Amino acid sequence: MLKTVGLALCLVLGVVACNGILGNTAASGTDDHLFDQSGTDAATSDAGDAGDAGDATNGSDVGSESDAGNDAPHADAANIPCGTPAFVNTCLECVGKTMLCRSAGACVADCHADCGGVTGSPIECIGCDDAGVTDIAVCEAPGTPAACLAGHRRCRCPTGVSECPGNSQVCTTNDCYACGESGTDTVMCKSGTQCDTGGGAAKYTCH
Repeated sequence: MLKTVGLALCLVLGVVACNGILGNTAASGTDDHLFDQSGTDAATSDAGDAGDAGDATNGSDVGSESDAGNDAPHADAANIPCGTPAFVNTCLECVGKTMLCRSAGACVADCHADCGGVTGSPIECIGCDDAGVTDIAVCEAPGTPAACLAGHRRCRCPTGVSECPGNSQVCTTNDCYACGESGTDTVMCKSGTQCDTGGGAAKYTCH
């Protein structure tokens, strides 16, 4: 349409004016093209910005998940005071203090000496698993000297008391008993001395 009008004006105004009119028309077409391109660039820019925003959001999500994992508490069941190491899961892991004294809430080396004496929990109760490996060791009171064996087995000693895990244990009918259990008085302990369930301060000890 513009070309038609331009040609009509050319006939009236002459060649110079005609060239000017046609040149402006071409320029106008070029400007239209640039405008269109600008619109495309704007769309591309918007898409890029959206992508960047998406990336930023994804990065934020990942960071949040990572932080959540770092904030999770780390469970540690090693909470029984020992000494070496400081805390253990079971007193069987405590070097030199393999008996659990419940009243003290700690591992001890000697139930009679370290867990209340005669009026406390002086009995060295030790049990084993099916394979004969010691799996529990607790200081018990005289009234319930074998209480720790609930759910466990007596350790076996088919060849003698030397197979019993505790120094204050005796071997009777191929089973290990704690000094202080029924029938253990004057029986030879693993320590090489005799169990005493009589009276006095040495009661429930091997000496």
